[in-house]
Amino acid sequence: NKDFMSDLRKQLSMPFGISQPVWLLELASSIIKTETELLLKSRYVYPQRLMDAGFEFEYDTVEECLIGLI
Repeated sequence: NKDFMSDLRKQLSMPFGISQPVWLLELASSIIKTETELLLKSRYVYPQRLMDAGFEFEYDTVEECLIGLI
C-alpha cells in the first residue's frame, strides 16, 4: 500500500501524503460497509488463477496502469 500510494501521488503530482488516524479509517470502512483490514493491511497477491485461465493484463505494472488512467 505504501508503494502504491507513493506511485499514485507521483502520477497525480502530489508531493506528499497525510496519514490518517486508525479511528478515521475504521469510521470510513463502516460507512462503505467493508472490513477495516482491507484499508489498514497490505497484501502481496499474485493472480495465478487468472494467468492459468489465459487472462492477459493490459498493463505490466501498477505504474503503467496509473499512467494509462490519468
